[in-house]
Amino acid sequence: MPDIKKVVINEIDKEKERYYELSKKLYQNPELGLREYKASKFLTSELEKNGFKIENCFMKIETAFKGEFVGNAESPTIALLAEYDALPEIGHGCGHNFIAISTLAAALAVSKAMKNLDGKLIIIGTPDEEGTAKGSKDSKSKVKMVNNGVFDNIDAVIEIHPYPKNAVDAKFLALDAIEIIFRGKAAHAAASPEKGINALDAVIQTFNGINALRQHLRGDHRIHGIVTNGGKAPNIVPEKAAAFFFIRSADREYSNLLLKRIKACAEGAASATGAKLTFKILPNSLESMKTNITLSRIFEKNLIDLGSKMEELNEYEGKGSSDIGNVSQVVPTIHPFVSVGSKNVVLHSREFAEATISKSGLEAMIIASKAIAMTCVELFYNHKIIEDAKEEFQN
Repeated sequence: MPDIKKVVINEIDKEKERYYELSKKLYQNPELGLREYKASKFLTSELEKNGFKIENCFMKIETAFKGEFVGNAESPTIALLAEYDALPEIGHGCGHNFIAISTLAAALAVSKAMKNLDGKLIIIGTPDEEGTAKGSKDSKSKVKMVNNGVFDNIDAVIEIHPYPKNAVDAKFLALDAIEIIFRGKAAHAAASPEKGINALDAVIQTFNGINALRQHLRGDHRIHGIVTNGGKAPNIVPEKAAAFFFIRSADREYSNLLLKRIKACAEGAASATGAKLTFKILPNSLESMKTNITLSRIFEKNLIDLGSKMEELNEYEGKGSSDIGNVSQVVPTIHPFVSVGSKNVVLHSREFAEATISKSGLEAMIIASKAIAMTCVELFYNHKIIEDAKEEFQN
C-alpha cells in the first residue's frame, strides 16, 4: 500500500502546476447553480481523456455528471463528490473551485493506480449546493440523487471543503426553507385605512414572534429570514406581503418542532391582523451531517502524514448546512475541512474566494487532493476498513 500511495502522490505532483491553473480558471469563470455549463464540461472532458466512463446530464440534471473507473473488481465502490457552483456577486466565495479541482486531481491520480486495486471509483458532479436556483425542482442536486437511490450501492463517500482550519468533524445542520405569504386587503392608507387589512403588519409580527421565540430555543438552532414582498407604495395598505426563512437545527426531530412553533408565530400574526396565511415548507430539505468516524480517522491520518496540523472545531464553528448531510444519512460519508487562508477569513466572502487561488491556497488544494487519493487507496487496498465503516454506520 505505501508504494501505491507514492504512485498517486507522484501523479498529483507531476500535474500540480496544471491543477493550479485549472482552479484559477474556475475562479475566473464563476457560474451559479444549475448554470455551471463551462465547469461541468471542463471537468468531464478531463475525466474522459483519462479513461473515465462519463454519463452527462446525470439524473436529468443538465450540469450534473457521473464518471466511473473500474479496477480489478467491481466492488467496493467509492464515490468522490465535486461541487462547482458559485455564489451571486461573490463568485467562488465558498471555494467550490478548490473542491472541484482537488477532487478531479485525486480521481485522476487514483485511476492510474487502479490496475493494482480491487474496486470501482466514481466521481459525481453535484450542481447547486448553494441553492441559488431557488424554486427549481432540481435545486440541491444531492437531495434528488439520494431520493432516487444513486447512493444505494455505494460503500463510502468522500467530499472535502476548504475552511480556515483542518478538521474532520463537520457539524452541518438540518435545514428547512420556508415561504410565508400573507394576503390582506388594499385600501387608501390615509383616506380609509380602517377598510384595509395590512399584510405587511402580519409579516412584521411574524418576525417579532420569532425573535421572542429565540430565547426559549436550544443553542444549536439557527433562524434567519428576509422580507421578499413588503407592498407596492406607502399610500396603499399592503394587500400582499411575504417572507423567506431558513430554519436550521442539529437534528431532524428538533427541526420539526421548530417548524411547528414558527408556524404558530405566523398563525398568531394572521389572527391578530386578519390577513390570510399561506405557510409553505419548500422541497429539498437538508439533513444534519452524520460523519463516519472510521473513515474520518483514515483521512485525518493521511492529512497528518502530509504535514498538516489538525484542529478542533469549537461548538459554534462549521454549523452551516449542505446537501452532503442527506448523503451521510444513507451511506458512510465524510466531509473533512482543509485549511485555506487565515483564521480571520470567513466563508462566503470575496476574501475567501481570493484565498483559494493564493499561493498557500493552491498548495492546500494539492494537499487535499493527495489526502483524498491516499484515503481511496487505503479503502480499496484494505476492505476491512469499509466493513468497519458500514458497521459503525448501521450502529
